[in-house]
Amino acid sequence: MITLHYYTYSQGGALMRALNAIATFFGTATFGSMLSIAIMVGAVLTLGLFTFSRNPQHLWKWAIVFALVPLLLIQQKARMLVIDLTEPGSTYVVDNVPFVVALPTWAASTLMAGITESVEAIFTTSDEHRYGRTGMLFGSELFLLSRQADVKEVALRRRWYDFFHNCIIGDVEINDKYTWDELGETPDLFGFLDKHSMSPLRGVILSNGEFQTCREFYPDLRRDFEYAAKGDLNLLSTYLFGRHASVYSEQLNRALSNSYHSFIGISNSAVDVLRQNMAINAVRFSINTLDPTSNALNYAYTQNKMQQTSMWATLGMQAREFLPMLHTMMFFIFSCLGFFVIAAAMIPSMTKMVLLNYVRTFFYLATWPALFAILNGIMLWTLESRSLSTASLFNGLSLKNAIALDELHIRFAWMTGFLMMSIPVLAGKILQGGGRFVESMNYQLASMINSTNARVSASASTGNVDFGNLQMSNHAFNNMTANKLDDTVALRTGMASVQNPDGSMTNTYFNDGNRQTFHSQDTESKALWSTQVQSLLQTSIQDQYAQAVSAQTQTSASLTDAFNKGHQIQNRWNDAWSSSQSYGEGHTLSTEGHIAQANSKMGAAIESVSKTLGWTEDQSSAYLMATSAGVEIGTPKMLGSSIGTGIKWSDENREAFSHMTAEQKQIMDQATHQYSDGATALQRAGFTLDAKDNRSAMEQYAHDFALNYQRTQGLVVSASESSAKVDSLSSLKSQMESDSASFSASAMSGFQRYLEGNFEQPEIQRLMTARLPEEILEIREHYQDYLNSVDFQRNFGLAPPYNEMDDLAELHLAPELRSQPSLTPKQKAMAQSEAELAQSSIEEITTDMIRLYDSERLFSPDDHRNVRGNAAVWGGHLLSQADPESESSDDSQASPPSEHVRKVESHTSAPDIIQNEQQYEGYKQYVRRKDDTSEQE
Repeated sequence: MITLHYYTYSQGGALMRALNAIATFFGTATFGSMLSIAIMVGAVLTLGLFTFSRNPQHLWKWAIVFALVPLLLIQQKARMLVIDLTEPGSTYVVDNVPFVVALPTWAASTLMAGITESVEAIFTTSDEHRYGRTGMLFGSELFLLSRQADVKEVALRRRWYDFFHNCIIGDVEINDKYTWDELGETPDLFGFLDKHSMSPLRGVILSNGEFQTCREFYPDLRRDFEYAAKGDLNLLSTYLFGRHASVYSEQLNRALSNSYHSFIGISNSAVDVLRQNMAINAVRFSINTLDPTSNALNYAYTQNKMQQTSMWATLGMQAREFLPMLHTMMFFIFSCLGFFVIAAAMIPSMTKMVLLNYVRTFFYLATWPALFAILNGIMLWTLESRSLSTASLFNGLSLKNAIALDELHIRFAWMTGFLMMSIPVLAGKILQGGGRFVESMNYQLASMINSTNARVSASASTGNVDFGNLQMSNHAFNNMTANKLDDTVALRTGMASVQNPDGSMTNTYFNDGNRQTFHSQDTESKALWSTQVQSLLQTSIQDQYAQAVSAQTQTSASLTDAFNKGHQIQNRWNDAWSSSQSYGEGHTLSTEGHIAQANSKMGAAIESVSKTLGWTEDQSSAYLMATSAGVEIGTPKMLGSSIGTGIKWSDENREAFSHMTAEQKQIMDQATHQYSDGATALQRAGFTLDAKDNRSAMEQYAHDFALNYQRTQGLVVSASESSAKVDSLSSLKSQMESDSASFSASAMSGFQRYLEGNFEQPEIQRLMTARLPEEILEIREHYQDYLNSVDFQRNFGLAPPYNEMDDLAELHLAPELRSQPSLTPKQKAMAQSEAELAQSSIEEITTDMIRLYDSERLFSPDDHRNVRGNAAVWGGHLLSQADPESESSDDSQASPPSEHVRKVESHTSAPDIIQNEQQYEGYKQYVRRKDDTSEQE
């Protein structure tokens, strides 16, 4: 494979990737399809031409093109060696590049590099000045970049500022050690200052508060400038070479020294050059801060010069930056368009034209760098001579000639960029003559200069100094404006504004019943801080809401625990029923029977719900437990949220609950009532066991159920109250919150109406324009009264309607505290009737409690027989007391009591009259011993 060279002036790595891409594309099926289409089009066109002309030459052309173009330009490939002339030693290799791309690029780039190197060898002397090595006017660019060296560290800048003002100015103005001219003409500022001793009295205060004299401070300042100059040199290297800064740092140092030697005539090192520039810029900045008015220039000349400078800068800088880039990119683009060219070359009628124009393009682009090199050499020679003449006045770079040298290099750079714009046109006119080209360039340049001068000259001659859109010192008197169109409607009538002595404003609206508004905002200072004090009800509402939510959470947790415990107690029924044994001393069979009967009723209700809705036994039990305790389950979603037993409810369960028929609802209501009756009976039986110390498993089950059921009912009530309180506070909180979608209204108008209804006009004006602290406190008290008034609640919708408020006011009578309160006859009658009802209810409950107290069994056959026997005995005894004669007459004939009577009299005895609680407790123990004795028998 043949090796060919491809020379470029930048972007060598990018060119390598582009050639790799084009070499890959030539081997893809896409390029094969495109080539087949081109061959087919060429064949069709050749056949058409032969059909109309009958000339066999068309067939020979097609055959030659079909055979030679793919064979010579596509199948033949070369290895391209990409050489970037701006990066010595950077070489890139690309294999399998077709001849259609490799041959024209190799020939054109080799011609370009050869001619340019030959021209640079004649027109320039060093690599720093060659266009092919460093670009256009690189030495001048280095000079301009170095001239921008400045103190970038804030602390060092402040230290230099203090040193200049406290030491240098004192040495010039007070001690007369040197003059301003000598300071400005010196080519080495620090070398000049080294020759003069610093003041041992004047000094600088450091950032830590320490004072140093100028003599002590100067060595440290000079050393810091040395370090800053080295850092600025590294920054300049990074700016020019990027990631290769460390590689080209030595070359930059040499190039910077050579540039100053060429343009200024000095042979200092790069660090010395940057240190001098930093010192010059620092001194110039310090001098400018002394007298800002010294920078003012003549307006007309300044504006004219600024516009011309802007024109040259815009054209020149863009041309210098983009034309070399345009040249490189055009070489890249046409190198990548080889597949388009080869496809078009497969058509015999286009083969010659396409290939010749493709090669001509590369040779046209190859002439640009040679012309750039010639222009670069000419401008550098001119710039060197002009710079040396300017710098020789002060033997180098000094404060006085720095600005002149900067402007000289900038203007040459802009002019060079402008002339570079002509090279693309000049390259195509080399063999055709350049007379017309030069003439057109002259006209173009003259038109641009004239266009910038015309407006400025007119402004200078007429005195129209407008500084753009800024107008100053305008005076208008007796102005008349005609033919003015303004569709804004502004109608102001019926208002009088009066400024009061205290500065407040009073506006009276005559068309609105002489309504007045007061404005006192301008009577006090408007600072960045606020002294307003506000008492917000919202904070209290938020605290109450947070407490209510916390209480609701605790109640819900307790209720869930109660439900879970109730469910666990119900699961203990089978164990209690199967064991049915006493772990204490007593055993009451009748109590366990009532417990079993109540639990059977509850089980039947659970089974009814399970059969009706297809629920499991646990689900049915949880539902009935919750509803009997007082929980309202209105929606299917509340299954699980309101019943916190841990039972899982599927969507099918909720669907069955939400689509119940009327018959199912009736069965559910009956089951709920049946379960509630059984739970009430079981609760009642459980409470009768409180006095027993030892209970059976079934009795313990009933007792635990009663306690948990009572706890559950209480927690349901508490949960309902908590939910209602949370909902109420949440509604109030949402009404008081303000956000982007809220509506807010001012309370000032309502407060003013409130004052107008309670005070006279002078007092109202005094209050509305109050600005003293004691007056503000009085306003605050009145405003608090207004917040508590009915007017505020009506204005902002915080109270019931007016009629309901009147009804409430009629029902409420304020008590007279100085007299003893008394009831009306109607109130006395009502209180008496309610007291009687309450007393009767208490007596009924007392009777029921006495009957139920300490009765472990609700019904017992033995007790029934004992009661009947006791009643018979006492009945006979009372009958004998009622008829003593018959008793005495029958004593002689009385038979001894029977065994049954003796047993009844031995088992029962007439109790004494119970007069106190102690006697009642003794009677209870007596009855309990009798029961135990009967059970043992």
